[in-house]
Amino acid sequence: GFKVRLPEGETFGYTSDTEYFEGVGEAYKGLDALILCSMRPRGAPMKWHMSIDDAIRILEEAKPRQAVLTHFGMRMLFETTPEEEARYVEKVTGVPTQAARDNMKIKIERGKSLTEFFDGG
Repeated sequence: GFKVRLPEGETFGYTSDTEYFEGVGEAYKGLDALILCSMRPRGAPMKWHMSIDDAIRILEEAKPRQAVLTHFGMRMLFETTPEEEARYVEKVTGVPTQAARDNMKIKIERGKSLTEFFDGG
């Protein structure tokens, strides 16, 4: 994964396709936004890939201001929904969380919430 600091000081990170490991949450501590590649729904771990359970552990350690889930696998898409999993993650962690959508664009601004993310143009 990686972290980026934008010109105005906003920060975001991207986890890439991984599973939870010790120290991963610490690496993303305190960001404005964290994008997590969470392929699997809760209760469905798979070696080398992040499940919602892994995402929760990372968010509890990193404590970003907001989170976006992406990189959904077939079980995430057809046995549940990314939106349902995002609501669950937000409820458990307290971190405002949204499921990514195709062609989604996000605007990261200090002091703004996840609800101000937008689609389109």
